[in-house]
Amino acid sequence: MRWRLLTLYKNYDSRMEVPMPISCSEDPSLPTKKRQVFTDSKMEVPMPISCSEDPSLPIKKRQVFTGLSDLVQKFGFWIKNNILLTMTILSVGIGLVLGIILRQFHLSSTLETVIAFPGQIFMQMLKLLILPLIIFSLISSLAQMDAKKSGRMGIIAVSYYFTTATLATIVSITLVLLIHPGNPKMKENHIANTTHANVSPLNSIFDLIRNMFPDNIVRATFQKIQSSSNSSSSGGDDDGSTEYIWGMNVLGIIVFCSALGISLSQIGEQAKHVVNIFVILERAVMNLIKAVMWFAPVGIISLIAGNLIELDDLSRTAEGLMLYLLTILAGLMIHWLITTPILYIILTRKNPFIVARTMLQAFFTALGTSSSGAALPISINSMETKMKIDKRIARFILPLGNTINVDGNALYEAVAVIFIAQMNNMHLSLPQVITISITTTLASMGTGSVPIGLLPVLLVLNSIGLPVSDVTFLFTVDWLIDRIRTAINVMGDGFTTAIVSHHFGDQLSCIEEETEMSEGCSVNKNDANDMKGLLTPDLNGLEIGCHDKKLKSKNVV
Repeated sequence: MRWRLLTLYKNYDSRMEVPMPISCSEDPSLPTKKRQVFTDSKMEVPMPISCSEDPSLPIKKRQVFTGLSDLVQKFGFWIKNNILLTMTILSVGIGLVLGIILRQFHLSSTLETVIAFPGQIFMQMLKLLILPLIIFSLISSLAQMDAKKSGRMGIIAVSYYFTTATLATIVSITLVLLIHPGNPKMKENHIANTTHANVSPLNSIFDLIRNMFPDNIVRATFQKIQSSSNSSSSGGDDDGSTEYIWGMNVLGIIVFCSALGISLSQIGEQAKHVVNIFVILERAVMNLIKAVMWFAPVGIISLIAGNLIELDDLSRTAEGLMLYLLTILAGLMIHWLITTPILYIILTRKNPFIVARTMLQAFFTALGTSSSGAALPISINSMETKMKIDKRIARFILPLGNTINVDGNALYEAVAVIFIAQMNNMHLSLPQVITISITTTLASMGTGSVPIGLLPVLLVLNSIGLPVSDVTFLFTVDWLIDRIRTAINVMGDGFTTAIVSHHFGDQLSCIEEETEMSEGCSVNKNDANDMKGLLTPDLNGLEIGCHDKKLKSKNVV
Protein backbone atom coordinates (compact mmCIF):
# COMPACT_ATOMS: atom_id res chain seq x y z
CA MET A 1 0.00 0.00 0.00
CA ARG A 2 1.38 3.27 -1.05
CA TRP A 3 0.60 6.32 0.96
CA ARG A 4 1.87 9.85 1.10
CA LEU A 5 3.67 11.35 4.01
CA LEU A 6 5.20 14.81 4.22
CA THR A 7 7.74 15.34 7.01
CA LEU A 8 10.97 17.18 7.71
CA TYR A 9 14.32 15.68 8.43
CA LYS A 10 16.92 17.80 10.07
CA ASN A 11 20.34 17.51 8.69
CA TYR A 12 23.12 19.16 10.71
CA ASP A 13 26.45 20.14 9.31
CA SER A 14 28.89 22.55 11.04
CA ARG A 15 26.45 24.73 12.99
CA MET A 16 23.89 24.88 10.13
CA GLU A 17 20.38 23.45 10.23
CA VAL A 18 18.83 22.61 6.87
CA PRO A 19 15.28 21.20 6.63
CA MET A 20 15.25 18.37 4.10
CA PRO A 21 11.95 17.43 2.38
CA ILE A 22 11.15 13.76 1.77
CA SER A 23 9.97 12.20 -1.45
CA CYS A 24 6.31 11.34 -1.84
CA SER A 25 7.26 7.67 -2.19
CA GLU A 26 8.76 5.14 0.15
CA ASP A 27 10.16 3.22 -2.77
CA PRO A 28 13.70 2.16 -1.74
CA SER A 29 14.75 1.92 -5.36
CA LEU A 30 14.93 5.69 -5.71
CA PRO A 31 18.48 6.96 -6.29
CA THR A 32 20.31 8.72 -3.50
CA LYS A 33 20.95 12.40 -4.18
CA LYS A 34 23.37 14.80 -2.66
CA ARG A 35 21.27 17.15 -0.68
CA GLN A 36 23.65 19.88 0.34
CA VAL A 37 25.69 22.02 -1.95
CA PHE A 38 27.42 24.84 -0.11
CA THR A 39 28.21 28.20 -1.57
CA ASP A 40 29.79 31.25 0.08
CA SER A 41 26.60 32.90 1.27
CA LYS A 42 23.80 30.38 0.70
CA MET A 43 23.03 26.66 0.26
CA GLU A 44 21.39 25.12 -2.74
CA VAL A 45 19.39 22.03 -1.82
CA PRO A 46 18.45 19.72 -4.74
CA MET A 47 15.25 17.82 -3.97
CA PRO A 48 15.09 14.02 -4.40
CA ILE A 49 13.45 12.69 -7.53
CA SER A 50 9.79 11.99 -7.06
CA CYS A 51 8.06 8.90 -8.37
CA SER A 52 5.47 11.10 -10.03
CA GLU A 53 5.16 14.56 -11.42
CA ASP A 54 2.67 15.63 -8.79
CA PRO A 55 2.31 19.44 -9.16
CA SER A 56 1.61 19.73 -5.45
CA LEU A 57 5.23 18.92 -4.63
CA PRO A 58 7.49 21.82 -3.65
CA ILE A 59 9.98 23.25 -6.11
CA LYS A 60 13.03 21.12 -6.70
CA LYS A 61 15.60 23.76 -5.72
CA ARG A 62 15.51 26.11 -2.78
CA GLN A 63 17.92 28.63 -1.38
CA VAL A 64 18.45 28.49 2.34
CA PHE A 65 20.42 31.41 3.75
CA THR A 66 22.62 30.46 6.63
CA GLY A 67 22.31 33.32 9.12
CA LEU A 68 24.99 32.04 11.44
CA SER A 69 27.46 31.63 8.60
CA ASP A 70 26.76 35.16 7.39
CA LEU A 71 27.29 36.47 10.91
CA VAL A 72 30.65 34.73 11.16
CA GLN A 73 31.67 36.08 7.77
CA LYS A 74 30.66 39.63 8.72
CA PHE A 75 32.55 39.39 11.98
CA GLY A 76 35.65 38.20 10.14
CA PHE A 77 35.26 41.03 7.63
CA TRP A 78 35.00 43.55 10.51
CA ILE A 79 38.12 42.10 12.14
CA LYS A 80 39.97 42.38 8.83
CA ASN A 81 38.98 46.03 8.36
CA ASN A 82 39.71 46.91 12.01
CA ILE A 83 42.80 44.82 12.51
CA LEU A 84 44.73 47.66 14.17
CA LEU A 85 41.91 48.36 16.63
CA THR A 86 41.62 44.66 17.42
CA MET A 87 45.36 44.36 17.98
CA THR A 88 45.33 47.44 20.21
CA ILE A 89 42.53 46.08 22.41
CA LEU A 90 44.29 42.71 22.64
CA SER A 91 47.59 44.39 23.47
CA VAL A 92 45.96 46.29 26.35
CA GLY A 93 44.60 43.02 27.76
CA ILE A 94 47.89 41.18 27.26
CA GLY A 95 49.83 44.03 28.87
CA LEU A 96 47.53 44.05 31.91
CA VAL A 97 47.73 40.28 32.40
CA LEU A 98 51.49 40.17 31.80
CA GLY A 99 52.15 43.05 34.18
CA ILE A 100 50.00 41.59 36.97
CA ILE A 101 51.72 38.20 36.65
CA LEU A 102 55.27 39.59 36.51
CA ARG A 103 54.64 41.73 39.60
CA GLN A 104 54.59 38.56 41.67
CA PHE A 105 58.17 37.60 40.77
CA HIS A 106 59.96 40.79 41.95
CA LEU A 107 62.09 41.08 38.82
CA SER A 108 65.51 42.67 38.79
CA SER A 109 66.01 46.17 37.45
CA THR A 110 67.73 44.75 34.35
CA LEU A 111 64.70 42.64 33.41
CA GLU A 112 62.39 45.58 34.08
CA THR A 113 64.47 47.69 31.70
CA VAL A 114 64.31 45.00 29.01
CA ILE A 115 60.52 44.73 29.33
CA ALA A 116 60.04 48.50 29.15
CA PHE A 117 62.51 49.01 26.25
CA PRO A 118 60.06 48.50 23.30
CA GLY A 119 57.64 50.92 24.95
CA GLN A 120 60.35 53.56 25.26
CA ILE A 121 61.14 53.23 21.56
CA PHE A 122 57.44 53.58 20.74
CA MET A 123 57.13 56.77 22.82
CA GLN A 124 60.26 58.24 21.22
CA MET A 125 58.82 57.66 17.75
CA LEU A 126 55.62 59.44 18.75
CA LYS A 127 57.54 62.37 20.26
CA LEU A 128 59.62 62.61 17.09
CA LEU A 129 56.49 63.31 15.03
CA ILE A 130 55.03 66.01 17.29
CA LEU A 131 56.78 69.03 15.79
CA PRO A 132 56.35 68.22 12.06
CA LEU A 133 52.77 67.19 12.75
CA ILE A 134 51.70 70.47 14.32
CA ILE A 135 53.56 72.59 11.75
CA PHE A 136 52.36 70.91 8.57
CA SER A 137 48.83 70.16 9.79
CA LEU A 138 48.07 73.71 10.90
CA ILE A 139 49.59 75.42 7.88
CA SER A 140 48.00 73.11 5.30
CA SER A 141 44.53 73.10 6.88
CA LEU A 142 44.33 76.88 7.28
CA ALA A 143 45.95 77.62 3.91
CA GLN A 144 43.33 75.55 2.09
CA MET A 145 40.45 77.54 3.59
CA ASP A 146 39.85 80.07 0.83
CA ALA A 147 38.17 82.99 2.55
CA LYS A 148 37.32 84.58 -0.80
CA LYS A 149 35.21 81.57 -1.81
CA SER A 150 33.71 80.58 1.49
CA GLY A 151 32.94 84.12 2.58
CA ARG A 152 30.95 84.81 5.70
CA MET A 153 29.60 81.27 5.74
CA GLY A 154 33.02 79.77 6.31
CA ILE A 155 33.97 82.43 8.85
CA ILE A 156 30.82 81.79 10.88
CA ALA A 157 31.34 78.01 10.75
CA VAL A 158 34.97 78.25 11.89
CA SER A 159 34.02 80.71 14.63
CA TYR A 160 31.29 78.38 15.84
CA TYR A 161 33.67 75.40 15.85
CA PHE A 162 36.23 77.40 17.85
CA THR A 163 33.54 78.51 20.31
CA THR A 164 32.25 74.98 20.93
CA ALA A 165 35.80 73.64 21.32
CA THR A 166 36.53 76.37 23.87
CA LEU A 167 33.33 75.60 25.79
CA ALA A 168 34.18 71.88 25.76
CA THR A 169 37.63 72.67 27.18
CA ILE A 170 36.14 74.85 29.93
CA VAL A 171 33.67 72.11 30.87
CA SER A 172 36.42 69.50 31.00
CA ILE A 173 38.78 71.62 33.08
CA THR A 174 35.98 72.42 35.54
CA LEU A 175 35.08 68.75 35.92
CA VAL A 176 38.63 67.47 36.31
CA LEU A 177 39.43 70.11 38.94
CA LEU A 178 36.25 69.30 40.87
CA ILE A 179 36.46 65.49 40.66
CA HIS A 180 40.27 65.37 40.92
CA PRO A 181 40.74 61.85 39.46
CA GLY A 182 44.55 62.01 39.57
CA ASN A 183 46.05 60.72 42.80
CA PRO A 184 49.75 61.39 43.57
CA LYS A 185 49.94 57.99 45.27
CA MET A 186 49.48 56.36 41.85
CA LYS A 187 53.16 57.10 41.22
CA GLU A 188 56.07 56.41 43.52
CA ASN A 189 58.26 59.17 42.11
CA HIS A 190 56.28 62.28 41.28
CA ILE A 191 57.12 65.86 40.52
CA ALA A 192 56.65 67.94 43.62
CA ASN A 193 55.60 71.32 42.26
CA THR A 194 57.16 72.78 39.17
CA THR A 195 55.64 76.21 39.54
CA HIS A 196 57.89 79.05 40.60
CA ALA A 197 56.52 80.46 43.80
CA ASN A 198 58.41 83.76 43.52
CA VAL A 199 56.93 84.65 40.13
CA SER A 200 53.93 86.93 40.47
CA PRO A 201 50.61 86.03 38.79
CA LEU A 202 50.95 89.12 36.59
CA ASN A 203 54.32 87.99 35.24
CA SER A 204 52.91 84.50 34.70
CA ILE A 205 50.25 86.00 32.44
CA PHE A 206 52.92 88.07 30.71
CA ASP A 207 54.92 84.87 30.12
CA LEU A 208 51.88 83.37 28.44
CA ILE A 209 51.66 86.32 26.04
CA ARG A 210 55.42 86.46 25.48
CA ASN A 211 55.47 82.80 24.45
CA MET A 212 52.65 83.42 21.97
CA PHE A 213 55.00 85.71 20.02
CA PRO A 214 58.49 84.17 20.05
CA ASP A 215 61.40 86.21 18.76
CA ASN A 216 62.96 83.17 17.09
CA ILE A 217 60.80 80.38 15.68
CA VAL A 218 63.73 77.95 15.62
CA ARG A 219 64.48 78.53 19.31
CA ALA A 220 60.77 78.04 20.05
CA THR A 221 61.13 74.40 19.07
CA PHE A 222 63.31 73.67 22.11
CA GLN A 223 63.16 76.70 24.46
CA LYS A 224 60.49 78.96 25.94
CA ILE A 225 60.65 82.19 27.89
CA GLN A 226 59.85 82.53 31.58
CA SER A 227 60.13 85.27 34.16
CA SER A 228 63.07 84.73 36.48
CA SER A 229 62.38 84.15 40.15
CA ASN A 230 64.86 86.79 41.32
CA SER A 231 63.35 89.54 43.43
CA SER A 232 64.60 93.03 44.04
CA SER A 233 65.95 93.82 47.45
CA SER A 234 63.78 96.88 47.98
CA GLY A 235 60.22 95.66 48.08
CA GLY A 236 60.28 92.02 47.11
CA ASP A 237 58.66 92.78 43.75
CA ASP A 238 59.66 90.97 40.59
CA ASP A 239 62.36 92.81 38.67
CA GLY A 240 60.77 91.87 35.33
CA SER A 241 63.78 89.93 34.06
CA THR A 242 63.22 86.87 31.90
CA GLU A 243 65.16 83.76 31.03
CA TYR A 244 64.91 80.89 28.57
CA ILE A 245 64.21 77.42 29.92
CA TRP A 246 64.34 74.10 28.13
CA GLY A 247 61.05 72.93 26.67
CA MET A 248 59.12 73.32 23.45
CA ASN A 249 57.24 76.62 23.11
CA VAL A 250 54.13 74.95 21.71
CA LEU A 251 51.94 78.03 22.01
CA GLY A 252 54.34 80.16 19.96
CA ILE A 253 54.65 77.50 17.27
CA ILE A 254 50.86 77.19 17.01
CA VAL A 255 50.36 80.95 16.73
CA PHE A 256 53.08 81.30 14.07
CA CYS A 257 51.84 78.36 11.98
CA SER A 258 48.24 79.59 12.20
CA ALA A 259 49.24 83.07 11.06
CA LEU A 260 51.31 81.65 8.20
CA GLY A 261 48.45 79.40 7.07
CA ILE A 262 45.92 82.25 7.10
CA SER A 263 48.37 84.47 5.22
CA LEU A 264 48.85 81.83 2.52
CA SER A 265 45.08 81.46 2.14
CA GLN A 266 44.73 85.20 1.55
CA ILE A 267 47.38 85.25 -1.17
CA GLY A 268 45.25 82.94 -3.27
CA GLU A 269 46.32 81.36 -6.55
CA GLN A 270 49.91 82.61 -6.35
CA ALA A 271 50.51 80.55 -3.19
CA LYS A 272 49.00 77.38 -4.64
CA HIS A 273 52.34 75.60 -5.15
CA VAL A 274 53.58 76.46 -1.65
CA VAL A 275 50.32 75.23 -0.13
CA ASN A 276 50.61 71.98 -2.09
CA ILE A 277 54.06 71.43 -0.59
CA PHE A 278 52.66 71.66 2.94
CA VAL A 279 49.74 69.40 1.99
CA ILE A 280 52.15 66.77 0.67
CA LEU A 281 54.34 67.07 3.77
CA GLU A 282 51.29 66.64 5.99
CA ARG A 283 50.32 63.48 4.11
CA ALA A 284 53.87 62.19 4.46
CA VAL A 285 53.77 62.74 8.23
CA MET A 286 50.38 61.01 8.41
CA ASN A 287 51.86 58.02 6.57
CA LEU A 288 54.68 57.93 9.11
CA ILE A 289 52.17 58.01 11.96
CA LYS A 290 50.22 55.14 10.42
CA ALA A 291 53.46 53.17 10.06
CA VAL A 292 54.35 53.83 13.70
CA MET A 293 50.90 52.62 14.75
CA TRP A 294 51.72 49.12 13.49
CA PHE A 295 54.36 49.02 16.21
CA ALA A 296 51.76 50.20 18.75
CA PRO A 297 50.61 46.74 19.95
CA VAL A 298 54.14 45.75 20.96
CA GLY A 299 54.80 49.17 22.44
CA ILE A 300 51.54 49.22 24.41
CA ILE A 301 52.19 45.76 25.88
CA SER A 302 55.66 46.88 26.94
CA LEU A 303 54.46 50.20 28.38
CA ILE A 304 51.55 48.77 30.36
CA ALA A 305 53.45 45.75 31.66
CA GLY A 306 56.49 47.85 32.58
CA ASN A 307 54.43 50.42 34.46
CA LEU A 308 52.39 47.79 36.30
CA ILE A 309 55.61 46.16 37.52
CA GLU A 310 56.78 49.49 38.97
CA LEU A 311 53.46 50.38 40.65
CA ASP A 312 53.21 50.14 44.41
CA ASP A 313 49.41 50.22 44.74
CA LEU A 314 47.62 48.62 41.80
CA SER A 315 44.12 49.07 43.23
CA ARG A 316 44.64 52.81 43.70
CA THR A 317 45.80 53.13 40.10
CA ALA A 318 42.72 51.28 38.83
CA GLU A 319 40.50 53.54 40.93
CA GLY A 320 42.17 56.64 39.49
CA LEU A 321 41.72 55.42 35.91
CA MET A 322 38.04 54.70 36.54
CA LEU A 323 37.55 58.23 37.89
CA TYR A 324 39.46 59.56 34.87
CA LEU A 325 37.20 57.64 32.49
CA LEU A 326 34.04 58.78 34.28
CA THR A 327 35.24 62.40 34.20
CA ILE A 328 35.69 62.32 30.43
CA LEU A 329 32.38 60.54 29.84
CA ALA A 330 30.57 63.06 32.06
CA GLY A 331 32.15 65.93 30.14
CA LEU A 332 31.22 64.44 26.77
CA MET A 333 27.63 63.86 27.86
CA ILE A 334 27.31 67.42 29.20
CA HIS A 335 28.67 68.82 25.95
CA TRP A 336 26.42 66.61 23.80
CA LEU A 337 23.17 66.84 25.77
CA ILE A 338 23.39 70.33 27.29
CA THR A 339 25.95 72.70 25.74
CA THR A 340 25.36 71.97 22.05
CA PRO A 341 21.51 71.89 22.19
CA ILE A 342 21.42 75.14 24.18
CA LEU A 343 23.65 76.87 21.63
CA TYR A 344 21.45 75.55 18.83
CA ILE A 345 18.28 76.85 20.52
CA ILE A 346 19.84 80.28 21.11
CA LEU A 347 21.03 80.63 17.52
CA THR A 348 18.03 79.16 15.67
CA ARG A 349 15.05 79.02 18.07
CA LYS A 350 14.38 75.48 16.81
CA ASN A 351 14.06 72.02 18.32
CA PRO A 352 17.55 70.43 18.61
CA PHE A 353 16.18 66.89 18.87
CA ILE A 354 15.22 67.01 15.18
CA VAL A 355 18.89 67.42 14.25
CA ALA A 356 19.94 64.74 16.75
CA ARG A 357 17.42 62.29 15.31
CA THR A 358 18.58 63.06 11.76
CA MET A 359 22.23 62.41 12.67
CA LEU A 360 21.65 59.18 14.61
CA GLN A 361 22.79 56.90 11.78
CA ALA A 362 26.00 58.88 11.27
CA PHE A 363 26.47 59.01 15.06
CA PHE A 364 26.37 55.24 15.44
CA THR A 365 28.53 54.77 12.34
CA ALA A 366 31.23 56.95 13.90
CA LEU A 367 30.79 55.13 17.21
CA GLY A 368 31.26 51.75 15.56
CA THR A 369 34.10 52.66 13.21
CA SER A 370 35.86 55.31 15.32
CA SER A 371 36.18 57.33 12.11
CA SER A 372 34.47 60.60 11.29
CA GLY A 373 35.49 60.13 7.66
CA ALA A 374 33.50 56.89 7.45
CA ALA A 375 30.42 58.73 8.76
CA LEU A 376 30.79 61.70 6.37
CA PRO A 377 28.78 60.25 3.43
CA ILE A 378 25.98 59.27 5.81
CA SER A 379 26.01 62.72 7.39
CA ILE A 380 25.70 64.44 4.02
CA ASN A 381 22.96 62.07 2.90
CA SER A 382 20.96 62.54 6.12
CA MET A 383 21.18 66.34 6.14
CA GLU A 384 20.24 66.66 2.47
CA THR A 385 17.39 64.15 2.36
CA LYS A 386 15.87 64.34 5.85
CA MET A 387 16.41 67.97 6.84
CA LYS A 388 16.39 69.30 3.27
CA ILE A 389 19.63 71.21 3.78
CA ASP A 390 20.91 72.95 0.66
CA LYS A 391 23.43 70.72 -1.10
CA ARG A 392 26.00 73.51 -1.27
CA ILE A 393 25.83 74.13 2.46
CA ALA A 394 25.94 70.46 3.48
CA ARG A 395 28.89 69.68 1.21
CA PHE A 396 30.85 72.67 2.41
CA ILE A 397 30.22 72.63 6.18
CA LEU A 398 30.33 68.87 6.86
CA PRO A 399 33.75 68.21 5.24
CA LEU A 400 35.05 71.35 6.94
CA GLY A 401 33.79 70.12 10.30
CA ASN A 402 35.25 66.70 9.62
CA THR A 403 38.65 68.42 9.69
CA ILE A 404 38.46 71.09 12.39
CA ASN A 405 35.47 70.23 14.61
CA VAL A 406 37.21 68.55 17.53
CA ASP A 407 35.07 69.33 20.57
CA GLY A 408 35.46 65.81 21.93
CA ASN A 409 39.22 65.86 21.36
CA ALA A 410 39.69 69.22 23.12
CA LEU A 411 37.66 68.01 26.10
CA TYR A 412 39.56 64.74 26.31
CA GLU A 413 43.01 66.30 25.99
CA ALA A 414 42.41 68.89 28.71
CA VAL A 415 41.26 66.19 31.15
CA ALA A 416 44.22 63.96 30.26
CA VAL A 417 46.81 66.70 30.81
CA ILE A 418 45.41 67.84 34.17
CA PHE A 419 44.98 64.21 35.25
CA ILE A 420 48.69 63.60 34.66
CA ALA A 421 49.54 66.85 36.48
CA GLN A 422 47.50 65.65 39.47
CA MET A 423 49.27 62.29 39.36
CA ASN A 424 52.59 64.12 39.66
CA ASN A 425 51.31 66.29 42.54
CA MET A 426 51.73 69.40 40.40
CA HIS A 427 49.57 72.30 41.58
CA LEU A 428 48.60 74.25 38.48
CA SER A 429 48.38 78.02 38.67
CA LEU A 430 45.72 80.02 36.84
CA PRO A 431 48.08 81.02 33.98
CA GLN A 432 49.02 77.36 33.54
CA VAL A 433 45.37 76.35 33.37
CA ILE A 434 44.81 79.09 30.78
CA THR A 435 47.82 77.80 28.83
CA ILE A 436 46.38 74.28 28.89
CA SER A 437 43.00 75.57 27.73
CA ILE A 438 44.39 77.56 24.80
CA THR A 439 46.94 74.95 23.78
CA THR A 440 44.52 72.02 23.86
CA THR A 441 41.92 73.95 21.86
CA LEU A 442 44.35 75.04 19.15
CA ALA A 443 46.30 71.78 19.10
CA SER A 444 43.15 69.71 18.76
CA MET A 445 41.88 71.85 15.88
CA GLY A 446 45.25 71.61 14.15
CA THR A 447 45.58 67.83 14.56
CA GLY A 448 41.96 66.74 14.23
CA SER A 449 42.67 64.12 11.56
CA VAL A 450 45.47 62.42 13.51
CA PRO A 451 44.61 58.76 14.18
CA ILE A 452 46.33 58.85 17.59
CA GLY A 453 44.36 60.96 20.04
CA LEU A 454 47.23 60.97 22.53
CA LEU A 455 49.66 62.83 20.24
CA PRO A 456 48.21 66.28 21.05
CA VAL A 457 48.37 65.29 24.72
CA LEU A 458 52.13 64.78 24.34
CA LEU A 459 52.27 68.21 22.74
CA VAL A 460 50.56 69.92 25.70
CA LEU A 461 52.57 67.96 28.27
CA ASN A 462 55.74 69.29 26.68
CA SER A 463 54.43 72.84 26.91
CA ILE A 464 54.02 72.73 30.70
CA GLY A 465 56.97 70.48 31.52
CA LEU A 466 55.23 67.24 32.51
CA PRO A 467 56.69 63.77 31.80
CA VAL A 468 55.24 62.32 28.62
CA SER A 469 55.90 58.78 29.86
CA ASP A 470 52.81 59.02 32.07
CA VAL A 471 50.66 58.83 28.94
CA THR A 472 51.11 55.08 29.33
CA PHE A 473 48.35 55.00 31.93
CA LEU A 474 45.88 56.42 29.41
CA PHE A 475 46.41 53.74 26.75
CA THR A 476 44.25 51.30 28.71
CA VAL A 477 41.06 53.31 28.08
CA ASP A 478 41.97 55.47 25.08
CA TRP A 479 40.54 53.00 22.53
CA LEU A 480 37.09 53.33 24.14
CA ILE A 481 37.16 57.11 24.62
CA ASP A 482 38.30 57.60 21.02
CA ARG A 483 35.08 56.10 19.63
CA ILE A 484 32.83 58.18 21.88
CA ARG A 485 34.54 61.50 21.23
CA THR A 486 34.51 60.82 17.47
CA ALA A 487 30.75 60.24 17.58
CA ILE A 488 30.30 63.49 19.55
CA ASN A 489 32.29 65.36 16.89
CA VAL A 490 30.09 63.97 14.11
CA MET A 491 26.93 65.01 15.95
CA GLY A 492 28.39 68.51 16.36
CA ASP A 493 28.94 68.72 12.59
CA GLY A 494 25.23 68.16 12.07
CA PHE A 495 24.27 70.96 14.47
CA THR A 496 26.72 73.34 12.81
CA THR A 497 25.30 72.57 9.37
CA ALA A 498 21.76 73.20 10.60
CA ILE A 499 22.79 76.52 12.16
CA VAL A 500 24.51 77.73 8.98
CA SER A 501 21.52 76.61 6.91
CA HIS A 502 19.16 78.53 9.20
CA HIS A 503 21.04 81.79 8.62
CA PHE A 504 22.14 81.35 4.99
CA GLY A 505 19.78 78.81 3.42
CA ASP A 506 17.14 81.27 2.22
CA GLN A 507 19.73 83.74 1.01
CA LEU A 508 21.72 81.11 -0.85
CA SER A 509 18.63 79.80 -2.63
CA CYS A 510 18.15 83.24 -4.19
CA ILE A 511 21.55 83.16 -5.87
CA GLU A 512 21.55 80.70 -8.74
CA GLU A 513 24.03 82.36 -11.09
CA GLU A 514 26.69 85.02 -10.83
CA THR A 515 24.72 87.42 -13.01
CA GLU A 516 21.35 86.72 -11.41
CA MET A 517 20.31 88.68 -8.31
CA SER A 518 16.82 87.96 -7.11
CA GLU A 519 14.81 91.09 -6.51
CA GLY A 520 12.45 89.44 -4.02
CA CYS A 521 15.11 88.30 -1.56
CA SER A 522 16.60 90.43 1.15
CA VAL A 523 20.24 89.72 0.34
CA ASN A 524 22.74 92.51 0.64
CA LYS A 525 25.46 92.88 -1.92
CA ASN A 526 28.33 91.70 0.29
CA ASP A 527 26.50 88.52 1.28
CA ALA A 528 25.68 87.82 -2.35
CA ASN A 529 29.29 88.22 -3.45
CA ASP A 530 30.45 85.98 -0.61
CA MET A 531 28.02 83.20 -1.40
CA LYS A 532 28.46 83.42 -5.16
CA GLY A 533 32.01 82.22 -4.76
CA LEU A 534 31.04 79.24 -2.63
CA LEU A 535 32.08 76.05 -4.37
CA THR A 536 31.04 72.51 -3.61
CA PRO A 537 34.18 71.00 -2.05
CA ASP A 538 35.91 68.02 -3.55
CA LEU A 539 35.02 64.97 -1.47
CA ASN A 540 37.80 62.91 -3.10
CA GLY A 541 35.37 60.86 -5.14
CA LEU A 542 33.09 60.21 -2.18
CA GLU A 543 29.88 58.51 -3.24
CA ILE A 544 26.94 59.95 -1.38
CA GLY A 545 24.27 57.55 -2.54
CA CYS A 546 21.64 57.00 -5.18
CA HIS A 547 19.62 59.96 -3.95
CA ASP A 548 21.94 62.34 -5.83
CA LYS A 549 20.40 63.51 -9.04
CA LYS A 550 22.13 65.42 -11.75
CA LEU A 551 21.52 69.10 -11.37
CA LYS A 552 21.09 71.45 -14.22
CA SER A 553 24.20 73.42 -14.90
CA LYS A 554 22.63 76.66 -13.84
CA ASN A 555 21.94 75.24 -10.38
CA VAL A 556 25.53 74.28 -9.75
CA VAL A 557 27.39 76.99 -7.91
